[in-house]
Amino acid sequence: MKVHATGVSTSLLLAAALLCLTCAKKDPASLGADGGARSSLLARYETGPAPAETEPPAEESAKVDGIVPGIEPETEPPLYGRAVWNVVTVYDKPDMRSLHLGYLRKGAVVVLEDAKVADKTPKKPSCRKGWWMLADGGGYICSSKGVEAHKDLQPSDLYPMPPATDAPMPYSYGHIMVDLTPLYERPPTSEEEAQVDAWVAQTKKELKNKALEKEQAKLEADKKKKEKAKEAAPTPEPASEAEAIPASEPAPPAPAESAAAEEEAAATPAALSPVEGQPTPVAQDPEPEEEEADEGIPFDFVRMLMLKGFYISIDRQTIHHGEKWYRTIKGQYVKAEKVFPVNIRIRGGKELEQGFSFPAGIVLRETIFERVWNKKKNHIMKNRDVVYDKFFVFKIHGKQIDKVNDIDAVFYEIDEPGETMVLSWSIVPVMKKEPPPPEVPEHGKWIHVDVSDQTLTAYEGEQPVFLTLISSGNEKQDEEYMTPRGTFWMQSKHVSATMDNLALDDGSYSIEDVPWTMYFHSSYALHGAFWHSVFGHQRSHGCVNMTPRDAKWIFDWSEPRLPLGWHGVVATKDRPGTVVKVTD
Repeated sequence: MKVHATGVSTSLLLAAALLCLTCAKKDPASLGADGGARSSLLARYETGPAPAETEPPAEESAKVDGIVPGIEPETEPPLYGRAVWNVVTVYDKPDMRSLHLGYLRKGAVVVLEDAKVADKTPKKPSCRKGWWMLADGGGYICSSKGVEAHKDLQPSDLYPMPPATDAPMPYSYGHIMVDLTPLYERPPTSEEEAQVDAWVAQTKKELKNKALEKEQAKLEADKKKKEKAKEAAPTPEPASEAEAIPASEPAPPAPAESAAAEEEAAATPAALSPVEGQPTPVAQDPEPEEEEADEGIPFDFVRMLMLKGFYISIDRQTIHHGEKWYRTIKGQYVKAEKVFPVNIRIRGGKELEQGFSFPAGIVLRETIFERVWNKKKNHIMKNRDVVYDKFFVFKIHGKQIDKVNDIDAVFYEIDEPGETMVLSWSIVPVMKKEPPPPEVPEHGKWIHVDVSDQTLTAYEGEQPVFLTLISSGNEKQDEEYMTPRGTFWMQSKHVSATMDNLALDDGSYSIEDVPWTMYFHSSYALHGAFWHSVFGHQRSHGCVNMTPRDAKWIFDWSEPRLPLGWHGVVATKDRPGTVVKVTD
């Protein structure tokens, strides 16, 4: 996954990145989307229509009156718990020293068992007010650590909308269109906004001037270097015929200065770009020059300056001093005129029927024509009345060979009589099934990622159940982007996770709430990608990209299961993750 920040010089990007108040980081917790049904658990808890044309709520305490202090008998409706902290950890036992099973995000709603559980460490309890056990998924949350319990849960604008867990996209998203767009911690006043705008405009001018000065200094340094090398080079004297160097004799050695420079260059590692979702490698990062360092943003109500190409997850729309603003899922604010709403085409691979067998094909191009025999049955031609879209999956029944522009071409039959075909150049053929790894139990779920074909197949035992196109790491561009090969287990699943790289390079990116993120090895994950559509080709920094719809299918099907209301779940010995096998 990589989003290039464009439309600004390199130096501008470097300095802009320094203006961020936070370093590159990974937030494995986030989620929500345009429309789509909520889970049945949350059906009675709706926070209202998504874009609310109202003034944002005044800052107030997150505490809601009416929390039942004691334990009441079990009644209908059930007892609900709501997360009021950004992250609420779910523990294996009523003890903070026990395993972490997962977590809730701020605003999440879960059903609680009606009886509190005492802390397992009574002499020095880690949760003094006792624990709530979760009705779905088990596990415990501390009643005094960011949780409020209600029999009659009321909506509140203090909390973000719950994610659309039955939709391809959990949240609405926006694409930042203007460099150095301020992200506010709260809605600014008109005067504050004017101050920030003036400061940003001045900063852009200063950064542009610094970029020009740096470029000029580089040109002058290169010129001096060439002149120095020319002066250091020995002037050859004319040689007599007897002294002429034979053609077979090696050339004289390079000047010592050039040789030393070459040796130093060979010993210096190239700067590494981070693998998607991983921390930036510190050792190889170039140190910023002193004149490019910045003291930071001089406004405590501005979180950061965003570059063109960044993405935000949108909670709701508000009207502030007569203008449209977006509140993000994390509760920050950005002016709507600088954001382009993201719309995606809902599409993806195919859930395979019982008994489906290979060979099979999946269409790689956006649209391709069906091919049929002509009337004389001696040439294969286009049937312009029938086209197949990208991701169309079909069983291959056979093949034919015919000429296309005087070149022999293979056509795959998509019906048993062999009357309709597709050109092999337009599809990815999957010729045989992959044997399950020995770690997979009989009929167990597992995932095969084929880097060479750029396909993903989900299996239950030996039976394929789902097939689609993916985009793995772009190792052809840089070997550091390689998707790791081997057999792994899914380690954790997150409705969404923020991925960014605010390092000092032209590849700075930030994508809030990447949907349906499933980590399978270190910081490598399967996840949905809504910012590109080149599935079937290498594209990412190492992760396995899928369409949001495909990622959602794999997320729901794979293990460990995400309980209702949770934002993330961790694989444990009792709840192991699905096997992921990555091959060439």
